Amino acid sequence: MVAGCRAAGGGRRGGRGQRGRPGPDGEPAGQTALGPAGRVEPIEGTTLNRVVLSADAADRIGVRTVPARDALVDGKPRVLIPYAALLYDPEGQTWAYTNPAPLVFVRQQVTVDAVVGEDVRLSGGLVAGTPRGGPRCR
Repeated sequence: MVAGCRAAGGGRRGGRGQRGRPGPDGEPAGQTALGPAGRVEPIEGTTLNRVVLSADAADRIGVRTVPARDALVDGKPRVLIPYAALLYDPEGQTWAYTNPAPLVFVRQQVTVDAVVGEDVRLSGGLVAGTPRGGPRCR
């Protein structure tokens, strides 16, 4: 699910926890329960969601985090992240998951300057030191 890992069940849409009404298990309106694995919470004022995983779920899917790092490339400041952290949506936009709190992941749009080997040079979207969730899925 996070960074390309897919939750069991094939990623169905709808069902319990749809915005505006509680799910049958009583989770708050606007949240989607992932069972004991975690939950998805809408971020007010945006179209984004916050993914909150249980420690067991994060371990099971192999989530790894590393901070984004600064680099000076041809005299221009850039931020580097591992290529494995870069995601493309169906429209071709580029994203990375940030890790603002333990076991919490939020998608952040990024601007790619270049992909060089295992690194992605960003010209926008993240600042160095931003914790980022990695998609190493088992």
